[in-house]
Amino acid sequence: MTLAAKPVVLLAGENSFIGLLKYIVEQEGFHGVLADNMTDVISLAEVRRPQLIALDDLPPHGSALAVREKIYSSARTGHIPVMVLLADTTSTDDLDTRHLERTDYLLKPFSPNDFIVRMHSLLRPTLENRANVLSFADIVVELDAHRVYRNKSSVHLSRVEFQLLKHLVGSPRKVFSREELLIAVWGRNIHIIPRTIDVHMSRIRRALSPCGEPSCIRTVRGIGYSLDSEPDTPPAPQQPADQ
Repeated sequence: MTLAAKPVVLLAGENSFIGLLKYIVEQEGFHGVLADNMTDVISLAEVRRPQLIALDDLPPHGSALAVREKIYSSARTGHIPVMVLLADTTSTDDLDTRHLERTDYLLKPFSPNDFIVRMHSLLRPTLENRANVLSFADIVVELDAHRVYRNKSSVHLSRVEFQLLKHLVGSPRKVFSREELLIAVWGRNIHIIPRTIDVHMSRIRRALSPCGEPSCIRTVRGIGYSLDSEPDTPPAPQQPADQ
């Protein structure tokens, strides 16, 4: 039996305070990840793909709100709900009312139970959908509906191609060998040439990039393939040397 991965909560703010919050969320069965500072939140969120981000609004007032706007403006993190932990009532005077379905504000001091209740309320839609939808960057895979979208546009894939992409999206940035991908899609007892994977990956790339969009499927020479936020683009042709 394979255990489901723990949902990830990314926390950023004053070290001792968010260290305590990390302990609280892990007692609730989540995995807490700490950002060293506010500037690391976006890059860390892209790597760890948290289900929620909690930002402690440190002086000067507005630092967490500015980071929240960067989170929502990024295609890779815009879907992640954010909890902003405010220092005092004066912090509420200029709150942005946009993104209310993905944002919650909690005024300090608060009890651990208050934090957990609000966190679960904000997380509930994300966790309910997590088992049925996989996403990475602008790619969304609806498992039950057997549909794929890129940047909200429908992508048509064969059954095999859907299974291959689902496997990659389920573990982004992990490099899978051709043999691992064959086993994941066809099983162990079917003889298929490993290079068959190359043909299907080429078709998936074309389907995901009908208008020349950057490919998120990275070829790792001598190993296999991974899904990565860094586009897999061919090197620019060399210019002939001057005579």
